[in-house]
This record gives sequence, C-alpha cells and structure tokens, in this order.
Amino acid sequence: MADIPGLLEGAHAGVGLGRGFLRHIERCKMIIHIVNGDSEDPIGDFKAINRELQLFSPGLADKPQVVVLNKIDIPEVARRQGEVIEQLRDNMPHTRLLAISAAGRNGVTDLMTRTASFLGKIKEDEARAQAAIRKQRREASMARGVHEEEEELEGDNETEDGGNLVNPLDCRVTCLSESDLLLSGHGAEYLLDEVKARNAHYYGAEQRLRAVVGALDIAGLAEKSYRDFRSQKGQQVGPLPRRMRVWVGAEEAGTLADGTIVERLQKE
Repeated sequence: MADIPGLLEGAHAGVGLGRGFLRHIERCKMIIHIVNGDSEDPIGDFKAINRELQLFSPGLADKPQVVVLNKIDIPEVARRQGEVIEQLRDNMPHTRLLAISAAGRNGVTDLMTRTASFLGKIKEDEARAQAAIRKQRREASMARGVHEEEEELEGDNETEDGGNLVNPLDCRVTCLSESDLLLSGHGAEYLLDEVKARNAHYYGAEQRLRAVVGALDIAGLAEKSYRDFRSQKGQQVGPLPRRMRVWVGAEEAGTLADGTIVERLQKE
C-alpha cells in the first residue's frame, strides 16, 4: 500500500517527487483515486492525474481504480454532488465510484469493505493468470527438453517490463575520469528516482537511498571501474577518490561519498 498525496501535473517528467511517487504506485495492485469535492475543478483534477499515469506508463494507467468523491459533508460539495458524480461517470471506463466524507466517516466503512472485496478478486484473477503462465512455460520447457527448475533459475530476480525480462538490480558503473562516474541500467534509473526523493526531503528518503546504494553495490562497482580506468591509462592503481561525481545519462545525480550519494559538490 502506498499513500500518494498531492501528485502534481507534470509528475511523469519529474515535477515534485514525480517519478519517485509514480514508481511507488507501480507496485500496487489497485488505485483508490480520491477526488477532492471541494476543488474548483474536480473533474479537471481527475483527468490530470489519470493523464500523468498514462504519460508515465500505460500499464500504470490501466491498473484497476476505485474512484472516491470526498468531502461530501461540506454543504457546497453536497449541493453539487449529483452533478460531479455524473461527470465522473462520463470520464470513467468502469462503474467503481463512491462518495464519502473522510472527516465525518460517512461511507468510509462501505469503501473499505468494497475495496477489500475488489482486491480479493484481483488477487484471485492474478493467481489464475499466473497458473496459466506457469502451465504454458512448463509445456514449452518440456517441448524443448528443459526442466522447469532450470528455467526458473535462469529467470531468478527478474521482473516483467513491457514484455521483456529485466533485472531490477542491473546497474553498471563506468569511470569516466578521476572525478566522474557514469551509472547505467535499470538500477541506475531507480537510484536516480531515490536521489530526487531525498533532494525533495521526502520522509525516510535518506535511509532508503543509502539502502539502495548498498544493494546496488555502487561503491564496490566504482572501485573496480576506477582500477580498470587507471590500468588502461598505464597509471598506478590507487584507492577510489573520496568524492566522485555521479552521472545517470546526462543528469548529475550527486556525489559518491561516505557510502551514499550526497548532494552535488560545492563550488570551491
């Protein structure tokens, strides 16, 4: 479960906590899309959030949603509730729509009950789909003369991404100079999202960033790449410099120091 407060328009391009927030939603099985009934344009807000999901990942936009109109305890919201509900229905590809007052607890129990039931159905559907996939893989393996256990080992620690198998911990470190490191791979992209979350002062982001840097073994990979860099130039191999700039593509992520990625080097 992830709480995604205040997702901003432009999040898919990194506005606010942007991609870091959206990546958290990718792990969820469903989305409870809460619409602020007190907003000047609740329908516009609803469309904008769905547009951000679509721009970030069509798969994310296709996740099952339960749409919830909140703050119906406010007289003005209650007055136009019927109109807003009708407009929301016109912009939804499903019928999962409820109206609640979180402050007054009106409709909250019904929301939780129906959400739990819907989530259970999603899990059942996923289990059936995964069983069918395993059966297909088993039949394909038998046709190729490959044992299923061997095939599963080959795919260990991999996840689906657009139909392709990718390793979420895939991260490559290349030493570009005495002070610059280039990170690439899916792990590097994930690391960059965590750096942005830390820079935005998201709660717990500093500890999470350290954990990601450790899991990807950035320091160890950097040490090896730096040794190779020095050897190729015919220079004596020495320890990794205490501080090195870290790049992900053309974007500077910060500085590798003290076992984590700290903010960019200060100008001398």
